[in-house]
Amino acid sequence: MPTISLTSQYAIKQPVREVFPKRVEIKAYNPFGAFIGVLTNADIVSFINDINGGLGECVLNIAEKFDTSLPEIQLGNRIDVYISDRNTIQTTETYIRIYSGYISSIEPQITEDELVIVRMLGFHTKLGLDILKNETRTKLGTKANDGLQTDGTVAAAADIGDVARAIIARYVAETSNSIIVPPDEDGIPDIGEDMTFTFNEKTYAEALEKCRAIAPSGTHWRVDANGVVHFGDTGSEHKLIVGKHIANIRIKKNIEQVRNVLIVNAATASLYKSYSDVNSIQLYGRRIERMFDSGIEDEDTADLIASRFLTDNARPIVQIECDVIDDAFADGYDIESLQPGDTVTFFNLASEISSALQEDMVITRIEYAFERARITVEPVRSGIVDIQERLKKELKETQTDGTPPTYTT
Repeated sequence: MPTISLTSQYAIKQPVREVFPKRVEIKAYNPFGAFIGVLTNADIVSFINDINGGLGECVLNIAEKFDTSLPEIQLGNRIDVYISDRNTIQTTETYIRIYSGYISSIEPQITEDELVIVRMLGFHTKLGLDILKNETRTKLGTKANDGLQTDGTVAAAADIGDVARAIIARYVAETSNSIIVPPDEDGIPDIGEDMTFTFNEKTYAEALEKCRAIAPSGTHWRVDANGVVHFGDTGSEHKLIVGKHIANIRIKKNIEQVRNVLIVNAATASLYKSYSDVNSIQLYGRRIERMFDSGIEDEDTADLIASRFLTDNARPIVQIECDVIDDAFADGYDIESLQPGDTVTFFNLASEISSALQEDMVITRIEYAFERARITVEPVRSGIVDIQERLKKELKETQTDGTPPTYTT
């Protein structure tokens, strides 16, 4: 179905004045965490904040000479971005941290003026750059209470929350100067369902994704600006009024990603099983997805994965994208309060549009740009399959199936 553009009908005037000063403070630290200085001549272009991940690329324009050698602007440095506005003035330090990342790219430019473009990445990306391990052991099974076993014992059933906490705890233990903090039950609560699984040469991000695939529908994870890992269901609730808080709405509904049959191949559990959603098949025909996963250790775990998969993927997807105007400019909204995984209710939508939104919606992506935030909102189902990513993972599963449990140095 084509995208429906509602820009003209729901446009609001651009902000024309600040009703309360909004200030930015950008601090630089070296890779070991030592404070270097404050960047006083940098402007935020934008940054991304995604569900099932966290803070993505942040772009800064820094008014410095082409050949600058400032210690603040060095590859690997940590950059923290703080905001002070009408919503933070009552907090202890009047500023809140909205971004923390490391410099991944420096691009000096000479156009009309000399400029240095700095690109940062959030620290959740580090979870995808290292292997889940205990010293040299990279084959770890689930374990009751502890989440993960650290030796060669057989995997046992463990609460999914315990496993997720153990994954992050291993990252913190194995990483020097980790910005990600040790997990607790506030950020990663018990889920109330068990998984029996063996992680073999998985990155920390891949291991968290596996926990999410087994957890109930609506479960997601992210790393926030303070290095806290959140793993669970929906967060805060936001009530957004069209024509007051938000503008430039686009709505899209499609069946491109619908998958209503899942065939699971789990060699270690001697399992080769098909699962299906009959109602979806009647409406859209058979749309099959295949999953090869050598880490699945029993049929109960396979059943949880299949149930979650079909709940998330057997129905068409409704997606809304809109701009939320900051309340430091005209009559907007506190955009810094928006986080991936938060729920959104829209008010003042035309009745024919409201009728298309038949389920709870969550924020899956935020593009922050100081005066406004462009948010993408989708159904509470947050495990919608990306077919190309699935194919890549299936290939990797096959390649690592015979990996030894430990490596040598």
